[in-house]
Amino acid sequence: MSNKTQIPDEVFDQAADWLLILNSGDMTVEQTALYEQWKTQKIEHALAIQYLDKFSIGTGAIARSGHSKKQLAAEQKTKFKFKFSSLCGLGILAVLGISLYIMPWEKWRADHYSKVGEIKTLHLEDGSKLILASDSAVDIQFSNQARQLRLITGEIFIKTANDPDLQRPFIVATEYGTVQALGTEFTVRDEDHHKIQVNVYREAVAVTRHEHNQTTLIPQGYRAFYDHEKTSQTIKLRNPQPYWTQQILAVENWPLKKVIFELYRYKHGSYRIDPQVQDILVSGLFPLNNINQSLETLADQNQLQLTFYSPFFLSIKNQQPPQTTKPQS
Repeated sequence: MSNKTQIPDEVFDQAADWLLILNSGDMTVEQTALYEQWKTQKIEHALAIQYLDKFSIGTGAIARSGHSKKQLAAEQKTKFKFKFSSLCGLGILAVLGISLYIMPWEKWRADHYSKVGEIKTLHLEDGSKLILASDSAVDIQFSNQARQLRLITGEIFIKTANDPDLQRPFIVATEYGTVQALGTEFTVRDEDHHKIQVNVYREAVAVTRHEHNQTTLIPQGYRAFYDHEKTSQTIKLRNPQPYWTQQILAVENWPLKKVIFELYRYKHGSYRIDPQVQDILVSGLFPLNNINQSLETLADQNQLQLTFYSPFFLSIKNQQPPQTTKPQS
């Protein structure tokens, strides 16, 4: 299957319905035959089942009727060992947009890293303040010539301190260039290894790309993106500070799909948004230390239906109006 192949929304809905029946424990012989027939009709059907099953503990073996729950639990341990290689073999990781650019051990070997859902604050030897957003990693490389951080993945906030004795520059090295602080507070975010976003909240920074050694100044209150080809024009920031450092996601007229994407940077699992609601504009403040609460708030404010098929997979749809029954005559 090519990397461009997409699984239609209606197939996910059908797969989710089948998994609910499979989990019920009351699947009939006729239902089993219909399920097997549906699953083998198209490869998208099998892929949708496998994807949802990936985030549902214990469902993978339920279709093999006649096994006890104790047997299924024991088999699940073995199943997990083969899960990742099976997905890679089918090309599912690429199809579903799961990034393989950063291997876990590269993050774990970093000088400092944060877990999913964690915001970590560090005080560096020069007095500077460093905050790591969820699932981020950084190396610290201080010398007599420079104070340098290397952003491996994720997002960081820096509040630089003066260096009166050595007057060393403060630099953040990224995949596509460097960001030099000019007495400042700023954030640097790696956008899934496609581009780097820099937000400046105080003073200014100088961005220098590896290609062509081109330098761009980003002033206070502005942001810009850069990659291996170019640096974007500066764009005015909407927020005066990075609220994520205070465990808050502040949004103003964001499409729902962008809000959910940001919230899921702080939560394990995956999700699917119905195309009918993904572009709803959202404004508000949402806690990053309680993602489920933020999701419920979003649902209440925008008449959304949240369906958790497991702790690790969420379906987001438009809320269905209550069904009314006709009075009997």
